[in-house]
Amino acid sequence: MKFTYNSTAGNQRYGQGASKALIGAAVAGFLLFLVIQVIIPFLSSSNTEQLTPMLTKDEAIRRAEVAYTSAIFSATPSFSNTSKGSSIPSSAQFKKGAIYYTNDLLSGYLSKYELHTAYNRWEKAAPYDIYRVFFDKEAPLQHKRELVTIDIHMRTGQIVGYQQVLSDTIDADNSSTTSEVEQPNPDRAYMLAHSDEAVLQLGYTPAQLARKSEQLSNEIRYTVKNGQVGDAKLEVVVWWQNGKISQAQSIWTLPEAYTQLMQEQKSTAEQISSIGYVLMSVIFAAAACIMALIYRKRIRFRSRTMLTLAALSCLISILHGWNVIPGTIMADRLEPIGYDRLQMTITIQSLFLFVQAGITLYLALIVGRSCWDVSQHKQVVISWSDADFGRQLVRSFWVGLAFTGVLLGTQSIIYTGLELGMKAWSSTDASSSPLNLSYMFLYPLVAWVAAISEEGFFRLFAVGLFRKFLRNTWVAAIIPTFVWAAGHVTYPIYPYYSRPLELMIIGFLFVWIMVRYGFWSAVVAHLMLDTILMVIPYWIDGSWSGIVIGTFYLLLPMAVVYGINTLHRHKTLKIRPSHEPVS
Repeated sequence: MKFTYNSTAGNQRYGQGASKALIGAAVAGFLLFLVIQVIIPFLSSSNTEQLTPMLTKDEAIRRAEVAYTSAIFSATPSFSNTSKGSSIPSSAQFKKGAIYYTNDLLSGYLSKYELHTAYNRWEKAAPYDIYRVFFDKEAPLQHKRELVTIDIHMRTGQIVGYQQVLSDTIDADNSSTTSEVEQPNPDRAYMLAHSDEAVLQLGYTPAQLARKSEQLSNEIRYTVKNGQVGDAKLEVVVWWQNGKISQAQSIWTLPEAYTQLMQEQKSTAEQISSIGYVLMSVIFAAAACIMALIYRKRIRFRSRTMLTLAALSCLISILHGWNVIPGTIMADRLEPIGYDRLQMTITIQSLFLFVQAGITLYLALIVGRSCWDVSQHKQVVISWSDADFGRQLVRSFWVGLAFTGVLLGTQSIIYTGLELGMKAWSSTDASSSPLNLSYMFLYPLVAWVAAISEEGFFRLFAVGLFRKFLRNTWVAAIIPTFVWAAGHVTYPIYPYYSRPLELMIIGFLFVWIMVRYGFWSAVVAHLMLDTILMVIPYWIDGSWSGIVIGTFYLLLPMAVVYGINTLHRHKTLKIRPSHEPVS
């Protein structure tokens, strides 16, 4: 295999712009997307509560702070150091934080069996989406630590559950607790009376509840009358520990068959992701490094274009990792965590991303371009050194934007086919939600990482490498496209093979766009597709800040492309001989 670099301008095929047929298909696809995935779901929603503005995490924390020393806790013996009317402790006395939490099993069950309408009557008291607010109150002199969790309804601000743990000695690292302070629970009559008060504070009425006859010694369990959605049953449970109410929650009990089904679905998806995506991606990355080493004398390493792409993807990846770490750790440890305790974690992850999203991606980009440069599809990638780069980049932008509409329409058709043909369903997922980011407004930047790294790694490099040996683009695209699709198998869309099926089709479309119109058109199509899907929630939010943020990210790619075109044109004029006419 011989690598050479062709510095000629883009070939005629690459230079083609968006045809009238492509523009028509783009408009039709975008309208189809709006109807199927935006307008119909909005109009069919019978839950008017979902139309009310959603609280921010800061607002949820403020609601929980008020409840911390009043309302719900003053009505029960949950906290021995609080009483009705007591003032809230100063911020110096406790740490606080909040995450978005969801009951993904319940949301998936409602989606699979189309039970959202029946569920709406219980959504205020027992929602599957909540803000979970944490308070970590320390009293070093008394060697006590109080960890409090308060669940807040995301729209009404109502408290829908809480938990309190009072521990003895605080550990040296201030991150975990030791032995519990053992105290006997009060008599049964006292527990029943105060448990009744606690459940009423969660938004239920006495007429809705009936105590169950069979009870454990440390709990009071209530059946919710008519609290059934399909075969899912609703109960309210109050737990006692050390003489106090330690937890009060609404509990949905789902059918065993569905729970088992979801365990199998998630287990299979994780196995496919581990082998089909993680392991294969490591193999691809190793191949990029090995090929760059073996053919180091034939590859053009000093590519400012590819270096810029890799650096941009790497920087945004590190920024996103920094943005997501606190929420992830808080969800795992169930306590407020700040950046002051995460320096080592952030440093280790940043070093890993520097290697993965920086060095490895750069090697994949330059090796991949060399693979295509020696094929009949020369100049799949044009770069800054090409005289026509700026103009071709603008043309690629509009072609990619047109294909965005086509991709949105295609995706909508696939989703409809999966729902009707395979009865596909979806659930919520807190682990990938932008609500758990420290700075949610940075979330759409992830679209740039996906467009650059996935098109560069799986399409430009992997397809190009396989094509070098298999001599056929579409055969060469099968394995890389499957690996890319397998990377999305753990998304909460079921059956587990639904998303890979969709992305196999979308992936081949990206390959065709790259071969037919060039790498930059595929990158723009991917970037704009993800950006539109990410900014829609900002617009639906209805706030001025959401509209501004969504519009900014939608227009950002155009501003970048035209800015690069302007810089490149000035650079070309600057180096052009004075006697050469300007065309």
